[in-house]
Amino acid sequence: MGHLDDLDLSLDLPKKEAEKRLKAAQERMQAVRLELAGLDGDEGTVLVKMWLHISDEEQLKRFEAREKDPLKAYKLTADDWRNRGKRDAYCAAIEEMVERTSSEWAPWHLIEGESKRFARVTVVETVVAAAEEGLKRHGRRRVGEI
Repeated sequence: MGHLDDLDLSLDLPKKEAEKRLKAAQERMQAVRLELAGLDGDEGTVLVKMWLHISDEEQLKRFEAREKDPLKAYKLTADDWRNRGKRDAYCAAIEEMVERTSSEWAPWHLIEGESKRFARVTVVETVVAAAEEGLKRHGRRRVGEI
């Protein structure tokens, strides 16, 4: 939804301005979440928020592999390399975002992303489990249940 774009911009700003932009981005995320959920989650919306995390080493490995692959090199930009140098700041901002925007009915799911296959399976399982929980929470039955 573009809210992390504000995070990228804020890392180059003085601390007070960066904090102001980050807070504004978090407030927009919260507003979108509330809008999607019908203000309190009673409208039947199931919101699944995920963050796939990879280590610094795995990110570097993927960047280097992408850089060498002519079919994927175009996806890697100078900004990607520049932002790697700000990884600690990104991680701190992401932790804060998760803390501030998680809720009982729309928690963040932090997914280990070192293995793409594991991450993809975990994403599918997480979405299915959230959908089933949402059906239960809203008093609805799964397809095929009578």
